[in-house]
Amino acid sequence: MKYWPRTTFGRTAVVIAVLLVIAQSAGFVVVRFYLPGPDARQVAALLDEHISVLGVALDALEAPAREALLAQSTSGLLLQGESFSPGGTRPRVYFLRELEKQLRRRLGPELEIRVQRRGENMLWVRAPVSGGFWIGMPVKAVKSRLPPLLLISFLLITLLTIGGAYLLVRQINRPLRGLVKAARHLGDERLGQTITPSGPEEIRSLAQAFNQTTLTLAQLERDRALLLAGISHDLRTPLARLSVALELLRGDEELKAGTREDIEHMNSIIEQFTTLARSEYTETKVTGDLNELIRDSVAASQRSGLQVHAHLGNLPLLSFQPLAMRRALSNLLENARRYGREPVNVDSLVVGNEAEIRVADRGPGVPEAELERLLQPFTRLDQARGSPGTGLGLAIVARIVAAHDGRVAIKNRPRGGLEVSIYLPLNKNA
Repeated sequence: MKYWPRTTFGRTAVVIAVLLVIAQSAGFVVVRFYLPGPDARQVAALLDEHISVLGVALDALEAPAREALLAQSTSGLLLQGESFSPGGTRPRVYFLRELEKQLRRRLGPELEIRVQRRGENMLWVRAPVSGGFWIGMPVKAVKSRLPPLLLISFLLITLLTIGGAYLLVRQINRPLRGLVKAARHLGDERLGQTITPSGPEEIRSLAQAFNQTTLTLAQLERDRALLLAGISHDLRTPLARLSVALELLRGDEELKAGTREDIEHMNSIIEQFTTLARSEYTETKVTGDLNELIRDSVAASQRSGLQVHAHLGNLPLLSFQPLAMRRALSNLLENARRYGREPVNVDSLVVGNEAEIRVADRGPGVPEAELERLLQPFTRLDQARGSPGTGLGLAIVARIVAAHDGRVAIKNRPRGGLEVSIYLPLNKNA
């Protein structure tokens, strides 16, 4: 439904409001149609009493005195003789029809009632006693009205119900909002942080289950990091021994050079494992110029022989982890060296509410169907398997950027090459 609220509070409020309106309307209708009954009987009893008294008085008077009495009003009532014709129509309002029914029950079926609508609405009753005469009175004098206290009570009940519904839904929504906020941070630097269960029993049970899940995930993350770090540490010692032994060996220099290159490659793989296992969230963020860090990374790559061109735009001061962001940029530049063609372009600019760092090479690119896989750990495309690498470079970049509440986008350039962009939100990092 187009106008159906999306939030729990909105939906609950609408349902309660609709039910309340239906219930109050039903109550109002019941009161409106059943309250006039007693009022009509009471007014009918008073009119019956007046008519009876007037009938007895008129029967005891001579014709001239009778006419004189009928030409006057008494007790706020207008009196007219048999020849008077008030015109008007029969009652249509529920109360007046009920009054007519009660008067006929008391005075007989010959009783007539007319509502005259000239000027002030008048109610005329023809009493079939003492030869017949008409009694007139303003309609507003006998018309039944809902007591003001009843209307006030309806309004008060409505307001109290809506207020109670608001408090009830708020009691449910507050812990749910906390749970949603904690779930959004599941996996970032607050992994393992629990929330305080509150609210109804069902919400408290959900929060406790969430806390247990968070603690379990945090323990799995620590175990994974410890496992990778332990393997990397255990491998470094024998590799160091092999390096020393290799230097002491005499023989085929070409074989020694190849073995030395293999050892360096293995050390590089171990370094990648260590980087993946290391928690990037413990480094303190600083507020500074990200362009300066980009310049340093580009300069380091240029010193190592990579042809890089930097085109840096005006970026506001951002909050970031220097070592982590330097590692991310180094990985992107190293990937461009291994799998692309020089020169490599590095650009920085502001796009909407985000700062973009773009690294583009002039290589063959990758198949479109494989783009999404590049950010997964240990992903190496077929054409790259002959090159050194572990398939962890872009995965580490994605991990670092996620720690900064950012995102990574990869696409092929129209004229050939791969373009990797890092987007960091300005509103969270400024």
